[in-house]
Amino acid sequence: MIDSIPVKRCSKCGEVTPNPSWCNRCTLLYQALYREAHLEERREKQRKYDKDHTRERNTYYEAHRDEYRDRKKQREDQLRKNTFRRYGEKCACCGSTTNLTIDHINGGGSKHREAIGLGARAAGIPFYRWLYRMYYPPGYQTLCRRCNTSKGKGADAHCDLTH
Repeated sequence: MIDSIPVKRCSKCGEVTPNPSWCNRCTLLYQALYREAHLEERREKQRKYDKDHTRERNTYYEAHRDEYRDRKKQREDQLRKNTFRRYGEKCACCGSTTNLTIDHINGGGSKHREAIGLGARAAGIPFYRWLYRMYYPPGYQTLCRRCNTSKGKGADAHCDLTH
C-alpha cells in the first residue's frame, strides 16, 4: 500500500518531502534570506505602523502589563534553551554548565554583531534571536563566561581549547 503513495521531492534540494514544493530546511533558508534582503523595507513599514498605532498599543499594554512580561520571559527562556540545545549545553572548553555564552569560533564577535546591525556590545537575547532567524548557522560554540573572556584576552591557561 505504501508503494502507491507518490514520492514528492523538494524542488530546491531534491529531498523527499510531504510538501510538493520545498522541504522545511529550504523554506526556512529562503525566509531568512528574504528577511535579510528586505530588511529596510520591513523596518520602514513597521515604523509607519508604530507611529499610527502608538496610543492604542500603549493603552492596551498598560492594562495587560503583567501578561506581557510573563509571555516575554517565557519566549526568551525558550529561545535561550533552543540556542544552547543547538550549540551545546555545556562549555566546549571546560565543561561547565553555568554562565554559558555563545562564542564566535573564529573570533571577531563584536565586529560581526556590529555588521549585522545589533551593535558591537549586543549579546544574549538579541544575538540568540539573530541566530534563530538565520537557522542557527555554523561557526559558533558554547563557552562559559570565564573561557569566553579568557579567549578574548588571549589568556588560555585554564582552557582545554587552543584559542
